[in-house]
Amino acid sequence: MKKNVAGSPLWLQTMKNLSSEKAFKENNLVYSPLSIYTALGLLTSGSKGETCNQLLGFLKSQDLDSLNKFCSQLMSSLNETQTQRQLSPLSIANSVWVNESCALKPKFQEVADSVFSAHVQAVDFEHKADEVTEMVNQWVETKTNGIIKNLVQKGSFSEFTMVVLVNALYFKGVWHQGQFDKTLTKNSEFYLPDGQSSVQVPFMTSTEEYQYISRQNGFKVLQLPYKLQRQTGSRSCHQYDDEYDPSTRRFSMYIILPDRRDGLGELIDFSSTDSASFMNQYIPEYMPLKQTGEFKVPKFKITFKFDAIKVLNDMGLVLPFSSEAELTEMVGTSGSISKVIHKCFVEVDEEGTEGASATLIEFEECSMGGDPPSPPPVEDFVADHPFMFIIKDDFTGVLLFTGYVLNPLL
Repeated sequence: MKKNVAGSPLWLQTMKNLSSEKAFKENNLVYSPLSIYTALGLLTSGSKGETCNQLLGFLKSQDLDSLNKFCSQLMSSLNETQTQRQLSPLSIANSVWVNESCALKPKFQEVADSVFSAHVQAVDFEHKADEVTEMVNQWVETKTNGIIKNLVQKGSFSEFTMVVLVNALYFKGVWHQGQFDKTLTKNSEFYLPDGQSSVQVPFMTSTEEYQYISRQNGFKVLQLPYKLQRQTGSRSCHQYDDEYDPSTRRFSMYIILPDRRDGLGELIDFSSTDSASFMNQYIPEYMPLKQTGEFKVPKFKITFKFDAIKVLNDMGLVLPFSSEAELTEMVGTSGSISKVIHKCFVEVDEEGTEGASATLIEFEECSMGGDPPSPPPVEDFVADHPFMFIIKDDFTGVLLFTGYVLNPLL
C-alpha cells in the first residue's frame, strides 16, 4: 500500500495539547495514534454532511471511499505478516456494540464488517448497562492480552446510549538479538524536567558496536528495530530475521532525545508545528548506522488514560460532539458523541516492548541489506533526561504508540 502516516494529525499536536494540561503536566505520557485513527475512521462511515467532511479533513482523507479504501489496505497490511509465514508482533481488533432497540444501517454494517473486520453485537444499554459495561471491558481485556482493564466505568452507559465503537490493539516486540544484556543493566542518574534534580533509575546498555543514530540540530534520534519471527516448519520453531535485512525491519522504536536536559518542551513545540514534515525529515525509514560510544537507555513503564474529546476539540474536530452532529448513518437516530475514552500502556525492558491500547467512542441519542558500513565517527547516546518516543510500522508509516518520559520511575 502507499505509505501514509495514519494518525499524523493526532500524534504530536495531541502530545503538545496533553502536555499543557494541568492534570498531566508532571506525568509520563503514552497514547496510540493508530487506535484513535481507526476508531474515528469507523465513526466517519456513520456520519454525513459537514460532520463527515470535518472528520475526513481531520483524518486527511479526500472522501469516504478513499478513507475506507485506505483503512481496508491498512488493516490488511498490518495483518499480512501472518500470511507470509511470519509472526506479527501486532494484533488489532474492532467492535461495534449496538442497542437492541435499533439496527445498524446496512451500509455501515458492511463497512464495519468488510473494512474493519469488526465484531458486531446487539446489547441492552437501557436495562442492562452494567452487564454491557462488563462485556465491553472483557472484550478489550481479551484483545489486549489482559493489559487494558476497566476501560469504561460502571454507570458510563445509559438508556440514551445507542452505539459504542471500540478499537483495541496489542503489540509485543522483541529487540534484535543481543540488543540489550540484562547483566549490564545498572542504576544511574536520570535528570528531571528542570534539568537539575535527578533520580536513580535502571539503565539498559548493549555490547553491540553499532546503533542506528541520527544527529540533528538540537536533538538525536535512536532507532531500535524489532525482529520478526519466521515460521520454519513446526509451529514451535521460529527463526529470527537478520537485523540488516530491510525486509525484516518492519517495526521500530524511535527515541528522540533533546541535547539539553530541559529541552523536551521546545522539542515538542518544534515537532508539532508540522508533524508530517517532522516525520519525513527526521524519522526516516532507514537510519544511518553509527559506531557507538557511551550508550544508555532507561527501562520504563507507562499507563495513561484520558477522555480525548477536549483534545480533539482543540485540534478543530468539533461537530461530532455537538448538537449539530450528523451521525445518522449508523442507526438512523440523531445524536452526538458523548465520550472518546483512550487508555494506553507501554513497557520497555531488555527483552523488548509490550504495548496495548484501546479507544472507545460512545454515540448517544439526543436527549536495508549487506554488511554494515565502515566505522563512522563514534556517537554517544545517553537518554538520561526527558525524551520523546514513538513506535512505528516502518512499512506503512503508521504510528502505533507515541509519548514521552519525564521520569522513568513514575
